[in-house]
Amino acid sequence: MSDYTEEEQAKVNAMIDDLVQKAKKALDEYMKFDELNLEPSLMDGLSAMNFQDMTPVQEQSIPLILEGKDIIACAQTGTGKTAAYLLPLLNKMLTDKHPEDLQLTTHD
Repeated sequence: MSDYTEEEQAKVNAMIDDLVQKAKKALDEYMKFDELNLEPSLMDGLSAMNFQDMTPVQEQSIPLILEGKDIIACAQTGTGKTAAYLLPLLNKMLTDKHPEDLQLTTHD
């Protein structure tokens, strides 16, 4: 038996429902990885790991890094900082021309 009256229980349930709706809305507002213009192989890897939504530190830093801007980021352990700087780096490595990809021509 509960120590709450029916009215109090209804208020608690309404507060819980409100919190759940706010949490769902907050999750929907995160930027998705597929909104980035990353190489297909990186997107395949993210998909294989079931990564869909970016964390706040990723959402705020990845687009800037992809633009070639420098950033300083501070966030708690486990928030995705490593992926935030490695994904743009890996993307750049996949898209940039490498010296071994260039054909040398000689002039006589």
